[in-house]
Amino acid sequence: LCLAACHSAQVETSKDGDILYTSSSPDEVAFLDAARSVGVALRAQRLTPRDGIAAVEMQIEGPHGVMPLTVLSMVPFSSERKRMSVVCEVDGELMCITKGADTVMGPLCNGTLGDSVMKQIDGYAKLGLRTLVVGWKSVDRSFLSAWQLRL
Repeated sequence: LCLAACHSAQVETSKDGDILYTSSSPDEVAFLDAARSVGVALRAQRLTPRDGIAAVEMQIEGPHGVMPLTVLSMVPFSSERKRMSVVCEVDGELMCITKGADTVMGPLCNGTLGDSVMKQIDGYAKLGLRTLVVGWKSVDRSFLSAWQLRL
């Protein structure tokens, strides 16, 4: 769900019903393709006004059917922040989803990423592979309001 919701890509459906993701970042397309390969697919998205803001309504298909999700706020990836964040509404609940570099995400977690996770990340780095950490937490309406004021 997190990779299908936290991205800057676009989705199109062909006449044959095939889904095509496009983005200025090939990584974003790869993340959406990876999510789809394990059964969580972004099917549709559309820009819609909501409470005076431009929200993005998404239809995400998973093992339990289609889940509507609305992205209410987004902070795009930047080389300074080394992460991207969105606040979404799912079933009336708000959640903040963030993906980014392990060096930035670790300190944002409750505690740390843990020794076993860091060992795996270090192993991938030694192989020359890039890593990404994805996390989420429930937030309340006051969190969203304060966040939107800072943007």
